[in-house]
Amino acid sequence: MHLTVRLTRTRVAVATVLVGLVCAGLAYAAIPDGNGVFTACASRANGSVRLIDPSLGDTRLGSCSNAEEQISWNEGGPQGPVGDKGPTGDKGATGDKGLAGDKGPKGDPGDKGLTGDKGQTGDKGPTGDQGPVGGAGGLAGYEVVTMGYSTGCSASHCSYNVEDFCPAGKKVLGGGLQLSGDLTGVRVTENHPRPDGDGWRIVADGPAAGFVPPWSASGWMTCANA
Repeated sequence: MHLTVRLTRTRVAVATVLVGLVCAGLAYAAIPDGNGVFTACASRANGSVRLIDPSLGDTRLGSCSNAEEQISWNEGGPQGPVGDKGPTGDKGATGDKGLAGDKGPKGDPGDKGLTGDKGQTGDKGPTGDQGPVGGAGGLAGYEVVTMGYSTGCSASHCSYNVEDFCPAGKKVLGGGLQLSGDLTGVRVTENHPRPDGDGWRIVADGPAAGFVPPWSASGWMTCANA
């Protein structure tokens, strides 16, 4: 039995999701191994991940194919107790106070200068040329973009994972997600613009009913010329 999860390869959250699935009872064989190490295969094509047990040898459940990359990580142990506070060090000796310098003599205030005569008003300058007409108001190139779909399901769990881009030369102004169907247990973990502002990312997950999601999701974003 194996589980395929649709995730971005660069997301460290892959480890958290897989550890949670193992703890929920989806593990098989020696996972993790005796040293607390989890081993998995990541698809080079779409980033999906499945757990394996290397002790099973050159089998589907024990090794990766040529189209996958083997990865592993350690299961974290409990945090150790806080160490005792060290003793306070001795206070250093106070240094000697330096000698005060001599105060200089106060200078005499200077005489106030005479107020100058008011100058004559200058002639009015010529009127400048009229400036160019300003551009049209509003956002140029504004449009609403419907985001693509990328949903993967196991027998008990589905994940909606999509990251889409604005048309070339445009930046994202906003975005959102619409959920429908039976939303019991469905949660949205990501709904935000991409770091460089050229698209939107959405991640949601929830239960499945025999490899079929009882819920659906669709995303959108608004874009305009930068």
